[in-house]
Amino acid sequence: MSRPTRPTRPPQHSAPKVSAPGAFDSKATGPDIADLDASAPKASAPKAASPEASAAKATGPDIADLDASAPKAAGLKASVAKAAGPDIADLDAFDPERPCTLCPRACRALRARETGFCGAGASLRVALAQLHHGEEPCLSGPACGPRGSGAIFFSGCALRCAYCQNHEISMGGHGRDVSVDDLTALMLELQLCGAHNINLVTPSHFAPQVRHALLLAKNNGLALPVVWNSSGYESVATLRSLEGLVDIYLPDLKFMDAQAAARYCAAPDYPRVATHALVEMNRQVGALALNAQGLARRGLLVRLLVLPGNAGRADLALQWLADTLGANTAVSLMGQYYPAHRAAQFPELNRSVAPAEYEAVRSRLEELGFTRGFVQAVGSGPDWTPDFRQK
Repeated sequence: MSRPTRPTRPPQHSAPKVSAPGAFDSKATGPDIADLDASAPKASAPKAASPEASAAKATGPDIADLDASAPKAAGLKASVAKAAGPDIADLDAFDPERPCTLCPRACRALRARETGFCGAGASLRVALAQLHHGEEPCLSGPACGPRGSGAIFFSGCALRCAYCQNHEISMGGHGRDVSVDDLTALMLELQLCGAHNINLVTPSHFAPQVRHALLLAKNNGLALPVVWNSSGYESVATLRSLEGLVDIYLPDLKFMDAQAAARYCAAPDYPRVATHALVEMNRQVGALALNAQGLARRGLLVRLLVLPGNAGRADLALQWLADTLGANTAVSLMGQYYPAHRAAQFPELNRSVAPAEYEAVRSRLEELGFTRGFVQAVGSGPDWTPDFRQK
């Protein structure tokens, strides 16, 4: 596979506007995110460049996506193949001949011969690896900076939302099969390229192989925080297998209404499953902790995407978070919904979120006392989604 460089589309978020301590920024416009966390000093960020200007700027060395012919990746893979510490030797290997129960679907697919509900077979499958500037500022850093989050996007997904903006890889199967050593080399290559973290995007259906790769990478010098970026639809047993390897959990909390979860994701158990998963994530890593530069080092950051008509009941998600984990929990309240994939089949979802709908949820967030995390101006579109077919 060829070696992708920086993203060729505009970043999902521009530079953050820093709020006064404990306050929500009421001046955010466009795709900006307002930073609500006053627990660490923040450096003021430069104004975001235009998409055209940003595209002209280099973002550091190329990342070896999965290409064994790339000199850096080849060298890393060779060294990885020789490493075997006691943790790795004790690892329970993924057995594709056994019925799969990695995710809450527990579809029991024999992935050596068939794909599971998630679309995955026996092999790891990666769609894209790059320095990504579209995450929250505590993960990507300044929007016009040269570094970014070291994102590895996996193919397949156990949830399959009707409105998925990444449907090309979550359900379309786009990507390349890779080995555990390939994945390990990608992590180390991203570190060499200056990534702020290793951001594993929708990795749950490959959890045993990813765990193995993380152990190898850490034995070979990986020192960056590891981000587990998921839908929140997670098996607690699978999460417990990752304890000590994941530094930052970045889950969605999509639905607190079982009927909506059934209608849009065929997962009526989503509220129960996701809330149990978030409790486990919080137990492992605790509240979000930032360094002096405002970058996340450890902890939980929960994403709430406001849907049209508040179909997922983000207000109830906030109430649950406040009651169960506390208002000190960091929350990213997202206004970037746009109709994608099969959203046109659901008239109530076939439109953008109205500013008033977002503001109603934001008001609830303030009422409940949340002061840590991010809010976002309403608006998005396909150009904010990574180009999964770049060469």
